[in-house]
Amino acid sequence: MNAAVPDSLVTGYEDLIDSLQLSDPDDRHVLAVAIRADADAIITFNQRDFDEAELAKYDVYTEHPDEFVSNMIALYTPRVISVVREMRGRLRNPPKSVDEFLNTLHQQGLPQAVGRLTAFADSL
Repeated sequence: MNAAVPDSLVTGYEDLIDSLQLSDPDDRHVLAVAIRADADAIITFNQRDFDEAELAKYDVYTEHPDEFVSNMIALYTPRVISVVREMRGRLRNPPKSVDEFLNTLHQQGLPQAVGRLTAFADSL
């Protein structure tokens, strides 16, 4: 991750963990990192464990990965299509056809994103 996204490692968040109140205490570190990184959103399939009122104290919200990816496709279509094509191209064991790749994304909980990507299937 550090090689692909320089400066992606967040440090110095540990002192915040104990002061945060979430329904699942094991998720407090995620909010602490978001606060320390001055993030706008936490992208998670597990939105129910992140109380909106607690997150609002820090100007943070949750967003489902399907919504996030769909928005990225809409906002940055050429770049996202290029990245998705590259991702699929890296699959070697086994390689996946476009349909297989999109089916995998759908099974992983990204139906809206797959709907948007389907329009670009010839480019993937």
